Amino acid sequence: MMTQELQKLIVLLRLDILDMIHLAQSGYPGDSLSALDMIATLYFGETLTHQPVFFCDPTKPQWEDQDYFVLSKAHAAPALYA
Repeated sequence: MMTQELQKLIVLLRLDILDMIHLAQSGYPGDSLSALDMIATLYFGETLTHQPVFFCDPTKPQWEDQDYFVLSKAHAAPALYA
């Protein structure tokens, strides 16, 4: 995804995060919002040669060449959910 498209997507994801936290009446928006740029770039960004940054295909869980993402900052889970 190109930079401008990615930036627009990140704005929409930020709104989703704020909605999730508001509806749950629980959560830490700062943690999710601070992690969102990195997570969105990994999942939706691409390199200068138009290759994905992060190789993951949910339809192929046994794929040996896929990348793995571990979110150890539990308060940032809404960013991953968005």
